[in-house]
Formats: sequence, structure tokens, C-alpha cells
Amino acid sequence: MQRHYDYTFFNYKMVLMTVLLLLCAIPSMRAQEWKLVWSDEFNTKGQLDTAVWNYENGFARNHEDQWYQADNAYCKGGKLIIEARRLKDKERRNPLYEAGSNDWRKKREYIEYTSSSVNTAGKKEFLYGRFEVRAKIPTAGGSWPAIWLLGTGMDWPSNGEIDVMEYYRIGGVPHILANACWGTDRQWNAKWNSAKIPFTHFTDRDPKWADKFHTWRMDWDETSIKLYLDDELLNDIPLSTTINGKLGMGTNPFRKPQYLLLNLAIGGDNGGTIDDKAFPMKYEIDYVRVYQKEPTDRQYWCNLLYKMAEPVLSNMSVGKLKQNMQLELSPRWDGRNKDVSYMECFGRTMAGVAPWLSLPDDDTAEGQMRKQLRDWAVKSYAHAVDPKSPDYLGWNKHGQALVDAAYIAESFLRAPSLWNALDTLTQQRYIKEFAGLRRYTPVYSNWMIFVSMIETFLTTVSDDYDKYRIHIGLRKMNEWYVGDGWYSDGPGFAFDYYNSFVIQPMYVETLQVLNRLKKGVRVSDKEVATAEKRLQRYGMIQERLISPEGSFPVFGRSMTYRLGTMQALAMLAWQQKLPKELSEGQVRAALTAVMKRMYASPDANFNEGGFLTLGFAGSQPGIADVYTNNGSLYMTTLAFLPLGLPADHSFWTSPSEDWTSKKAWEGKDFPKDHAYYE
Repeated sequence: MQRHYDYTFFNYKMVLMTVLLLLCAIPSMRAQEWKLVWSDEFNTKGQLDTAVWNYENGFARNHEDQWYQADNAYCKGGKLIIEARRLKDKERRNPLYEAGSNDWRKKREYIEYTSSSVNTAGKKEFLYGRFEVRAKIPTAGGSWPAIWLLGTGMDWPSNGEIDVMEYYRIGGVPHILANACWGTDRQWNAKWNSAKIPFTHFTDRDPKWADKFHTWRMDWDETSIKLYLDDELLNDIPLSTTINGKLGMGTNPFRKPQYLLLNLAIGGDNGGTIDDKAFPMKYEIDYVRVYQKEPTDRQYWCNLLYKMAEPVLSNMSVGKLKQNMQLELSPRWDGRNKDVSYMECFGRTMAGVAPWLSLPDDDTAEGQMRKQLRDWAVKSYAHAVDPKSPDYLGWNKHGQALVDAAYIAESFLRAPSLWNALDTLTQQRYIKEFAGLRRYTPVYSNWMIFVSMIETFLTTVSDDYDKYRIHIGLRKMNEWYVGDGWYSDGPGFAFDYYNSFVIQPMYVETLQVLNRLKKGVRVSDKEVATAEKRLQRYGMIQERLISPEGSFPVFGRSMTYRLGTMQALAMLAWQQKLPKELSEGQVRAALTAVMKRMYASPDANFNEGGFLTLGFAGSQPGIADVYTNNGSLYMTTLAFLPLGLPADHSFWTSPSEDWTSKKAWEGKDFPKDHAYYE
């Protein structure tokens, strides 16, 4: 019994020790979820690193009394010091001064105070993460230190503002604030979510609070912005509420990147009465750190696709795509009507996002993004065919309309729910516009399948369809099959990615629809099976082209279509028709690696308005063809088709696996390759 008792007691002790160790490890485990992605520890001497930081200059905002200049911000002793100084009377004249001016910046004859405001605009911008700033703030009369963030691409407040920290007086009483604001229907009018905590809340607990450094923190993700001071939650702002008004086109500014600002203002609207005896005032920042969690593959895909689609659909939903899209044409533009750019932008975007938008609504962060895009998409579809809309697309201006009308038709085939969401008048307008495209004869190339796609869609919604235009496209695609999963683009073979951009997906989808509906051109089960087998073989080749590092060979024309090169492989995954040689885990991992490699530098791939730039993995206009504009580039969305599979589908839940080239170049076993013969 004694020995049994000792053994049991020993087990209890081991269990207790294990539990205690696990409990102790939990904070560490949680902390490991965050990865430091950028910081500035200010361990230099003198001015800030201008590769990261910008300096404001002059009188800035809020009727503040200070003149901002670079000289008042400097690094010393491992800290950034922002120093506000009081100048002697009439020591320095305001260079903006205009006698009799009503502008507060110009009517001041002399500069009385100087300070600094620094920011990372255009150099460091972030979407989501944990932001930490350790600082000691001045609290004397007139001081108004802040840690804040702003978005770009829209006027304030539709660009969004997050105030991680503001210190100022309300009715003469000092407060610490934690805020966010966004746009309304009125210019310069903001909707605020503010937490205003009396300064005594902190000093009653620690009378020497102002003499110490404190840590301000923001935890920002797809669902909320949480603002902390020394781990005390000050404000919790749900992103479901932060929707811009009409001027911001119903966008959510906090689902876009923001840049950081640090400044020490003096007086103005909120600083209060200035204590001239308190100068020089010093705002000391020990460090700025940004952490981010590694998103799941699906989260990464959703965020990236939303970033691409949001500027297109938010603008077009209110008839402002043509007005606001920062159009970029090829340096070798062939002179065709530039209005084709907008149909390309919209049509290709919709073909890529349609499967995702067809999923049912839910209350997740992804679901909110999806619902927002869908709402914009339905309105955008209406503008596209409304002759009175500024965004009426050029259906009858150029034969190029055949191409991108086919992508719009494809979007309806990929997500019939989007077609069903349209009002009857809009549906009738589409049927008329699609039928009107018979005025154009397709180029004797992959264009043949565009007319087949358009007419095939018409078979699903109307009796007005052209059977011959369906038949000729299908016949030519089959004639141009050259073997081993490859089609030529017309009578002559070209080694490029048009099998993925256009030929394979549209040919297979057209056959599938005609076979299912038994309307239009008769298509047998065998014809569908043959085309799908060719697509599977081509998908296997595509997967092997992805290098261990997530790159792929850059050959052929239209490389500006970026991820569109991977549409064939993506479509196989979405339709759950991957060949047995390719697992879902390896295909997802390979496509994710390509996305991350290509979009590693978002600032290089998107312009100030959030639209794609001419290039392949950045701004590279020299590779654009004569027909390329930045609307063309939205072919890249076609790689995101698997988002049409629900989040709990095995494509998303299966473990990541190495893809073929990664296995091969790392000395692991990998499958042999064999040609496909019919």
C-alpha cells in the first residue's frame, strides 16, 4: 500500500507540475502568435531615417499654434524626442503671412511656437496587426501629443482615422482619448467612436504617472479595433459599424492599409491654454513596434482579393469608376478607344470574384467583406448597362467589347445568384447588349471562344441566342488542340499562358453548361470528359511550373495579367476536379506561395487610388502590350476561384503540402511526369 501510495502521489505531483507549466506557458504561446514585422527603436543619433519617416512642415490643422519643422524631432539616447519650443517675440516671421487674410495659417504674422510631426505615409503602411508605442508624454497646459493612423486614397474622414492616443483638454480638463472616425454623407464631417478618459483616472492611481513611460497598444483585425493603455482596454470599436457614408461610397476605411503619425501639437482647438513656462516641452518615444499574425491561407486570399476588387466595385457602384480610376495605358498604346479599359476592369474582376460572392451570408469578418462586395457588384452590374450612367460601358465602341462581355457573361455562369439579384430591367438590358455584340466578327484566335461564351450564357436566360456562334467557337477550339493538354491560340502555336487566361477555362465551362442544359448546341458527356481531361493535364503542368520559391517562368505575351496565369489550376480546384496526382493541400500551398511572392510589395503593385499598376510583380510598364491598360490586369483575380468553396471545405482545411518542384529541389521523392495521349 505504501508503495502504491507513493506512486500515486508521484503521479499527482507530475500532473500538477505539468498543469502549472502549461499555465505558465499560455501567455508565451499566445505572444508567439504575433510576429514582429517592423519596428523603430530609435537607436541612432540625430534625425530620423527618411527612408521610413516624413516630416510635416508649416501650420498643419486644427488652428494649432505650432509651426511644424524637422529640426524639432531628433533621436538621442535610444529615444525619439519631439520637442516643442517657444520663440522670442517677433523672432521669426511667418513666410505664409498675408495681411488681411481670413486663412488662419496666413493671418499670423509671426511664428510663436515650433514642434514636429512625423509620419510614414508612402513608406510604411499596414493592414491589421498589433501596434505598440512606449512613450512619455508632456501634460503641461497647451500640450497635445498624439499617436495616430490615417488611410489614403480618399479625403478625410472617409480615409479613416485611428487615434491610438491623444492627450488634450476638454472644457479645460485634461483627458486621454482613444478614438476612430470615418466618413458621412457630408464633406469634412466625421462619425466618431470616442473614449474620453479623465486624466485623473490614471493620476489618482499613480501621482507620478506623467513622469513615467507608458505603453499604448492597438490590436486591429478584420472584426475590430481595440485600443489599450498599459494593458487597460480603453475602447473597442467593431468594424461592422465603421462604414463610410455616400462620399466614401460605403467603403470601410479600416479594411485598408493605414500609415502612422507621431506629433506634438500646441494649443489650437483642443490643446487648451498654453503654459509658456513649460517650454521646452518634450514628447519622448522609446519605440514603435508593429506585430502581425500569420493569416490562414484563406484569410490571405480574401484580404488580397478584397484589396483588388474594392476600388473597382465601390466606385462603379455609384457610377464613378471612369471618374476615379487612375487609368494607365501601355507606353505602346495602339490608339483604340480607351473606354475599353473600364469594361476590362469590371468584367475581369467579376469573373474572378463571382464564385466567392455566391457563398451565403454569415457574420464572420470574411462574410462582411463578401456581402459588401456583393452589394457593390449588383449596383455595378446595373451601371454597366444603364445608358444614362456615367459608367455605362462601351458595348458598341470597339470589337474589344467581345472579350470582356464574355467575362461578364462568365461571371453570371459562375454565380447565377448574381444574375438573379438583378432587377428585370437590368437583365433585359444585358440580354440586349449581349445580342448586340453580334455586330462584331471575332479575331481568328482565342476570341472565337468569347463569342461562344456570350451566346452560351444567353441560352440560360433567353431564347435569343446564336447557335452558329456557339458552334464555331467550340469547333475551332477542338481543332486547335495540339496534344498533351495544350491548345494553340489560332492556327499557329504560341508558347504563352493563353491556355490559362482564356482557352481552357472558357472552353470547358461552355461545354459543361451546354451539356447540362441540353439547349443550344448539343454537347455529349464524352466531349465534356475529354475537355476536362485536357484541362487536368494542363493543370498538372502548371503545378510543376511553380518553383520552390513560389515563382514561375515568365514567358509569352500579356504577363501583366499576373496571377491569371494560374486560372486553369484554380478552376480545377474550385470545380473539385483536380487530377489524382495533385492533392488539395499542395495546390493551395503552391498558389498561396505564388500570391505572396508576386504581391510581396503591395505599394509597387497598386497606385494611390488602390488600382493595379502596369506590371508583373510591381510597376513595370515596359512589358505592357499595345492593347494593355491597367484595367486589363484584373485578369489576376481569376486565380481566386477556389474562394467559391466554403471555408470548411477540405481545400482549405487540409494540411499544407509541398508542391512538386519544392519536393524535387529539396531532394524529396516526387512523382514522375508522363505525357497525356488521347
